[in-house]
Amino acid sequence: MKTIDPEKPRDNQFLARAARDIGPVNVRASIDTIELIFQKPPIGLRTRIEAALGRRIEIKPCLDATGYQHGVRAIINRPNLRVSTVASEILRTSESARVFRVDVAFDFETATERSADALESFLDRHIVLKWRPAISAKQRVERTVYWAMNCRTRNLALYPKRARTIRLELRFLCSRSVRRADLAELAHLVRLPPSKLLAHNVKLVFLTERHIREAVRRTVRAERKRHMKRQPRSSRSEIFLDMYRSRIPRQTESILRRFDMQEAKSLFRATDLESVAIGEVLNIPTFLSWPDEPQRPSAGNATAVTRSKPYVVSRYTKLLSRNSRSKSTPA
Repeated sequence: MKTIDPEKPRDNQFLARAARDIGPVNVRASIDTIELIFQKPPIGLRTRIEAALGRRIEIKPCLDATGYQHGVRAIINRPNLRVSTVASEILRTSESARVFRVDVAFDFETATERSADALESFLDRHIVLKWRPAISAKQRVERTVYWAMNCRTRNLALYPKRARTIRLELRFLCSRSVRRADLAELAHLVRLPPSKLLAHNVKLVFLTERHIREAVRRTVRAERKRHMKRQPRSSRSEIFLDMYRSRIPRQTESILRRFDMQEAKSLFRATDLESVAIGEVLNIPTFLSWPDEPQRPSAGNATAVTRSKPYVVSRYTKLLSRNSRSKSTPA
């Protein structure tokens, strides 16, 4: 479903409706947290990083289950470009140091709070974390949704950051996962393409329109068979039963649309599922934004972007405008 087929507009009606409910979305990618681990911290670690960051950092001991200390962790929140340069120099001079954790944040800013709720619900239901271990589970803690609880390598978190802003955090929780994602060299974070990083780790999964139509037909057929076996009832009862049966197709489709695909995808056949890259639906930027750098427009929207319609899901809103024009023209 990478492009809209004009001959089969029904195949993209769900994404078109989602684009209409969500509206324009402004996406910003940044580094939220970096953790450095040292077996023996170098002299001036705190002083050098805090001088580059402009505020204090947190340094915690690394303790095992017995209470033995193996080193220390330097936790840096919202780092800037100077911190990445200084931390890279410290890592080069220290043999036992390495990058232990990196959190990449994607902020989705919508026009209204209602659109933010619609976007949060859409991402919660349809985002799937690739290569998730079987022991991990999706769990909601207050307003935050975690895709891989009990997983020590990667996790995905979704929560409202502020009014009209939803944050999606891709968390690499150990040195091995950081190296696999090519994030161990902090000096190279300037050239990190967040769109490729997110597309490599997550995807959007939907039930195919064919499977939904077949499920609706099976449900209606089963209800019709049950109705034929029932004893004749009064005309008033039949009126209410007819009203109930008329809502069965819409209710069945609504239930299928609300499935959490991360947990439910194992219940369906591979042919019943359809995967879409998240970059096909939302314009994820190809560069990182830093606190000490002026914000730039997305590479996918290099042309002048108007204030009323930034980063809009244009390929699916075109379908809506085409359908509205066809309805307005007289037969």
